[in-house]
Amino acid sequence: MSGVAHCTDGKPSNPVPQGAYVIPVNIRASAATVASTLWAMRNGATRNVNIRRIRLNAYFDGTPAASLAQYALKRFSAATPTGGGSILTSIAKKKTTMPASTIADARFVDTGLTVAGVTFETGNITFGNPRQNGAAGGIMIDFDVGGEENFESFVLAPSEGLAIQSLATAVIGDSIIGYIEFDEHLPPNP
Repeated sequence: MSGVAHCTDGKPSNPVPQGAYVIPVNIRASAATVASTLWAMRNGATRNVNIRRIRLNAYFDGTPAASLAQYALKRFSAATPTGGGSILTSIAKKKTTMPASTIADARFVDTGLTVAGVTFETGNITFGNPRQNGAAGGIMIDFDVGGEENFESFVLAPSEGLAIQSLATAVIGDSIIGYIEFDEHLPPNP
């Protein structure tokens, strides 16, 4: 197969994706709530998820306040956040002939998911937005610079997840909208 490096056993070192997908993010605070986990997706048990792009816009449409909405993207494991509404059926295949995504769970709620037993990594990617009408901030990350180099993507191993957390008390009108683009690969051979 041209363009794909192979290991000594003949198998591709960077296997062809099993599928490519887009999952939406659309959250608007409807109440003042303490810092919490607002959105989460958890990988299934059979494939690696390679996150290629994150496009999120934070904006505000409530009563102006002299403060900042702050958010973090964090990897998690050990358990799955619960509560809120499922968005599994909102995962879009980038090509109709691709198989369904193996994402085991995806959900959101503006007042905070239940995270009992969930272990979050300490490292995170943060972004924010001033709480002024018409103000907008965001985050655009391209982990994929082209080619088939999986080491350049943000990888969720089987059963790991990605969450969006509010780092400050939410104010009515705090909002995040956008998408996360990813593909799925079989884990490499040990």
